[in-house]
Amino acid sequence: LAEGGDIALLLHTSGTTSRPKLVPLSHANLAASATHIGATLGLTPADRCLNIMPLFHIHGLIAAVLSSLAAGGSVFCTPGFNALRFFQWLSEAK
Repeated sequence: LAEGGDIALLLHTSGTTSRPKLVPLSHANLAASATHIGATLGLTPADRCLNIMPLFHIHGLIAAVLSSLAAGGSVFCTPGFNALRFFQWLSEAK
């Protein structure tokens, strides 16, 4: 069973401040980030996220998926960004 201090994932940075590196993120860190984002956005179980971000990207994973799920909401994931299909996906996701 995972504990809060256990490493949940390794974030590979782009190295904008120096060289690229791996940053360990704990379960507690991911949970806190998701909770704070959800609170800031006022997410509720009635919300559904239309996620067009890739799930290997930290924003797509935490800010879109985990924050929505932590708030009790749901997530509609697309295969990626496609401007021509955006409004169709929006309609499908309701």
